[in-house]
Amino acid sequence: MRLLLILIVITIVVTVCLAYVQEVKNPFLTSGDVQLQPGDLTLVTWLNPLSHPSVKIVRDGQAKAETQDVPKYKVFERIIINDKPYENKFRDVILTAVFTSPSGKKTTFWGFYDGDGKGGQTGNVWKLRFMPDEVGTWKYTYSWSDGTAGGSGTFRCVSAGAGKGVLKPYVKNPRWVAYNGVEPVFLRSYYVGKLTHTSLDWSIKHVYQPLIDRGYNHIQYLGTLFGWMTNKFEDAPDPAITHGTGHGSKQNLDAWKLVESHFMWLNDRNIAVHHWTGLANAYAYRHGGIDWRWQDMSPAEREIHIRYIMSRLAPLANQAGWGFWFETGAPADFMKLVAKYDPWDHLRGHQGHYNDLNDSRRSVRPEETWVNVSFPGKYSRDSAVVHKLIKDYYEKEIGNDYTPLVLNESGLWAVKGVAQQADKLRRAAWGVTTANAYFVWRWVTSGSRSAPAQAASQMFATPAAKYMEVLYDVMSNEVEFGEMRSHDELLIDAPETTFCLAEIGRQYLVYDEEGGSFSLKVARQTYDATWIDTKTGKKTYAGTVKGTGSAMKFTTPDTNTDWVLVLRARQ
Repeated sequence: MRLLLILIVITIVVTVCLAYVQEVKNPFLTSGDVQLQPGDLTLVTWLNPLSHPSVKIVRDGQAKAETQDVPKYKVFERIIINDKPYENKFRDVILTAVFTSPSGKKTTFWGFYDGDGKGGQTGNVWKLRFMPDEVGTWKYTYSWSDGTAGGSGTFRCVSAGAGKGVLKPYVKNPRWVAYNGVEPVFLRSYYVGKLTHTSLDWSIKHVYQPLIDRGYNHIQYLGTLFGWMTNKFEDAPDPAITHGTGHGSKQNLDAWKLVESHFMWLNDRNIAVHHWTGLANAYAYRHGGIDWRWQDMSPAEREIHIRYIMSRLAPLANQAGWGFWFETGAPADFMKLVAKYDPWDHLRGHQGHYNDLNDSRRSVRPEETWVNVSFPGKYSRDSAVVHKLIKDYYEKEIGNDYTPLVLNESGLWAVKGVAQQADKLRRAAWGVTTANAYFVWRWVTSGSRSAPAQAASQMFATPAAKYMEVLYDVMSNEVEFGEMRSHDELLIDAPETTFCLAEIGRQYLVYDEEGGSFSLKVARQTYDATWIDTKTGKKTYAGTVKGTGSAMKFTTPDTNTDWVLVLRARQ
């Protein structure tokens, strides 16, 4: 009898709990089948939108949500229901939260209206997102600008499953980037064009996973938030959505749902994404991609626009970084607003280029934390020219060591009809790297220069892919690149296509195009010397070298390829 009574009590308790707690599918991935009611709230831990498809719904006032565990540098999310009939829910009320870390640091951040929470334009769902960077219990409060009753909550930040963090200038050598400013990372970056409006499943199978399998850690998009469909892989399906995410107080939530599904999937795998020209773009306006321009927006609409984008995307560690087109007006205004609404200080910059060797069509601004630049292809497929351009750019435009630079257009984009383009790409890549800068590359075998590739299946169907892997391996495994700077002054009577990176007295890297002889001033120390074939990656150990503090002559193993010499001081 006692056992029977216990079973009856358990059955009643379970039945009551199930009446109040429901499981719904992730609103980013499916249409779902639960209608949220006024007063409902949900707590979501964003880990992997594909492998964690459930969200718990708890009736507000009927049950207390348990504290959620959120991995460090991942995304905490809370859904809040507000059923007031605002005329424009993107504009007429602001949801503001204050998050308090375990150490007591307070961070103000903003929520956003998300329609029905599943991509539908109409609904009563607002969301708060946040990226915790301290392990322990976080507290937060939220409030509404119109006086609607707010609320509070807590969540636990845990180290298990932690992400790598936010890419920032490396504190010890700011021409490179590092996770959280302290862990240098050499960017392996590929340009995928307008992929955010293609289905996520297709993009994973044909683009993202092949890049991840080859060690890529950074992806550059074109116009991530715009309905600009001219720049896609030729074998990709038709865009799932052909309009952009909107602007200011006119946001398109179906587009946001699709775009975010790409970013969330990549964020879970620590793959950084660059919004090249992605937040405001006059070029897309001229060519029919969007029907609005930044310079035509009122100050109030600009603020709504940036606050909305930041509230959705800034809690994702992989945003690297925010992009702005150089032809668009008021870049300083744009950058200041991004800095205001992004408490994690993701990389930000505006796109620009040299129109001629001595004519810059952009200027670096104090608000920028990295520089996005392009040089005309006729210049930047020549290793000596692109190397000099970048060094001159630092001297003339940046004027300090505090801004990483990425060459993100033209030079490392192979174009149909360019002779020996794989060799040119390899040499340009070494020219950029040894000038203390990063590059984005892609391969085009036919069609327009603006296409990311003839087909996704052909992204790596070129010797250039192997050449890039050799460079990435050298920079990631043969040297501690984060401590190195461009030191061409150490080369004596060297050809113009010979360049040097060094941490003087500890490690040296010399790129010598076509092979031959050069002299290098080497600090007093004993070094291990290795020659590396930049085409094949073959490494030839050349024994020890005793630096004398003066110039020493080196001769490449042969003159049939381009060589890299690495000297590493013995410990």
